[in-house]
Amino acid sequence: MFPAHVYQTALNTSTAGQYFLSPSVDPIFLEVNDTFLEFVKLKREDVIGKRLFEVFPADPHDQKDTGLEALRRSLARVIDTGKQDKLPLQRYPIRSTKEDGTVIFEERYWRASNTPIFDEQGYLFCISHQTSEVTEKVYAEDAQKKAESRYRSLTESIDEGFCVIEVLFDERDQPIDYIFHEINPLFEEQTGLHDAKGKTMREMVPNHESRWFEMYGQVAKTGQPIRFENGSKTLGRIFDVYAYPVDEPGENMVGVLFRDVTQKRSDEEQLRLSESRLRALITATAEVVYRVSPDWSEIYQLQGRGVLKDVTNSKKLWFEEYVPPEEHEKLHTAIAKCIKQKSKFELELKVILADGSEGWLETRAVPMLDEKTGEITEWIGASTDITSRKQAEESLREAGRRKDEFLAMLAHELRNPLAPISAAANILPLAKHDPATLENCSSIIARQVKHMTGLIDDLLDMSRVTRGLITLESKEVELNDVVTHSIEQVSPLFAKHHHHLVYNNPSGHIFVRGDKNRLIQVISNILNNAAKYTPDSGRIELVLETDERFAKITVSDNGMGMEPVLINSVFELFTQASRSSDRSQGGLGIGLALAKSLVDLHEGQITAVSPGLGMGSQFQILLPLIQSVGADSVDGGSNILDTGDTIRTTKILVVDDNVDAADMTATLLEMSGYKTIVEYDPLKAIERAKIEMPAVLILDLGLPQMDGKELARLLRREPEIANATFIALTGYGEEQEMANAIAAGFDHFFMKPMDTTRLLDVLKDLK
Repeated sequence: MFPAHVYQTALNTSTAGQYFLSPSVDPIFLEVNDTFLEFVKLKREDVIGKRLFEVFPADPHDQKDTGLEALRRSLARVIDTGKQDKLPLQRYPIRSTKEDGTVIFEERYWRASNTPIFDEQGYLFCISHQTSEVTEKVYAEDAQKKAESRYRSLTESIDEGFCVIEVLFDERDQPIDYIFHEINPLFEEQTGLHDAKGKTMREMVPNHESRWFEMYGQVAKTGQPIRFENGSKTLGRIFDVYAYPVDEPGENMVGVLFRDVTQKRSDEEQLRLSESRLRALITATAEVVYRVSPDWSEIYQLQGRGVLKDVTNSKKLWFEEYVPPEEHEKLHTAIAKCIKQKSKFELELKVILADGSEGWLETRAVPMLDEKTGEITEWIGASTDITSRKQAEESLREAGRRKDEFLAMLAHELRNPLAPISAAANILPLAKHDPATLENCSSIIARQVKHMTGLIDDLLDMSRVTRGLITLESKEVELNDVVTHSIEQVSPLFAKHHHHLVYNNPSGHIFVRGDKNRLIQVISNILNNAAKYTPDSGRIELVLETDERFAKITVSDNGMGMEPVLINSVFELFTQASRSSDRSQGGLGIGLALAKSLVDLHEGQITAVSPGLGMGSQFQILLPLIQSVGADSVDGGSNILDTGDTIRTTKILVVDDNVDAADMTATLLEMSGYKTIVEYDPLKAIERAKIEMPAVLILDLGLPQMDGKELARLLRREPEIANATFIALTGYGEEQEMANAIAAGFDHFFMKPMDTTRLLDVLKDLK
């Protein structure tokens, strides 16, 4: 028989906690081993002789603590049955006191059994409670379960395929296959493989590419994860793969996360091709291409094609740099409308070009909409440079305007000579026995016919030039002779206006090749232009000189001059300086255009300059020289013609700056029994009217210094003639002109040439 201390030693050194209880449902500690005391951190005197449930009470605040009741029921079963009772895993917190005296209950888990111990007579002597604390194990198992649950939830919820494979190697340690141990629900969708778990890849796809085995074998051997994208012809798919080692080294287990990116790569390739084509199209096109923010406040990108400044980085508040201020309101209005309607943007817009000048763009943009919300994310647009088109349109409009003005001027210029011709024709039958009147009428008709012939010749010449029908009789021409003839042609006009002409020429002859008559026509037109735009008694200078290559003919005047805008177009067809309705300069506005065309045909140049309005003008003609030899100089003195005015006394005042028209009207009236007064100047007419107090005033509307309408208003204010009859005479036939005349106080309105029969009827009715 073993000694008692042997049993005691065995009890205390056991790895299981053990204590002995009295056979009762409220037992007392009889004995306890050291192992249990270590579990509960108590001393022997803390438990021996104490009641079990006093030493280890239940936590009154822990509703889930059922350990005490479970232990009590187990003891009761042992007492009732006399048999051992094993308890399931128990959660039995242990009361503990902290250093500060605070009582806490530490959560503990136990595995225990209660065994009855009988004495020699067979009576229940005590109950042996054997227990092992498994708190840490329970915690570990619980953590593992949670981890496995999370792992399972993760693999089942991710939108990628997942599997755990075991890589299989041959005898040469080369990867030849792999077997699927785990798969997630998306595995089949991503791979197209069914029931793969537990099967090898070769079993499912016998001709699967070997590179897949090599990559997974590399992960299994090295323990290093890899990320790659690879295609499989056997599966007909492209995969984005992340492979990493799992479990212990040497187990050849590899976790694989993968995604089927076949469609994505196909879409990307299509997008790449589409973008490549778009870039090629953008590169090939000459249009400006741009991207702007949804509200157009920021320009993201702009390829200006040299038309506009490029934008590579986003730029806010860009309107000031690209759009002139006067266009802002129009642009903002169009933008606001298109944003509201989410519609295509189209606009012709004046812009600031890359070189700082202004031009025009025709721009179009479409809104890019979010597929889900339908909101505008940006605008993409293209613009076409239409500056040349706009300039051409403006040129056409300007040409049309000048043409319309020309037609009006033509009508006026033709009516002016027709008026005295008509009057002379009416006088002739009445002056059969008056030789002086017949001679005067004949002279007037001849002069006016010559004037009309000149107008028509200019028109025909310009028509021939523009159609390329003029041919030059090219010969050696001496320019002194040409200039002399030109001066002779315009001398009557110079004499009329008392102009002083100074002609400076070199001592020798100057020869050019050309058509003498056409060159005379050119210089005459330049001189005529100078005369028209130089006030009476003005100075006009003509200088003929040469350099090594050219003969230079320069005509300068101290007349009204030209604005810069007129200089740029002075040689264009139908161009004239702005003039009032007096039309005092006359002409059709084609003389300079004809002169330039003829100079061009002579391979020469013609230019015009002017310091500004009121500062005179200068025209210069360059003609290629043939030779230059000595010759007698031409005395360039002034040629002045004085024209006297015929003054008669009458009670009908005729005011017209066209002398022939005024004289013929007066003659007709005198031969019809009326007394006439003639004035060619409106200011003189006012003073004359105050003295003569005419009963009838016939006023030309196109007068110099003030027009006929203003003259009528001033005369109506004079008491002596306020009740006189006012008759308007004009070469303009517009209805508005007639309405303006009536509003100015005229009683009757006559067009040139005047209907003399109607005039005499009107005068007869006044008697």
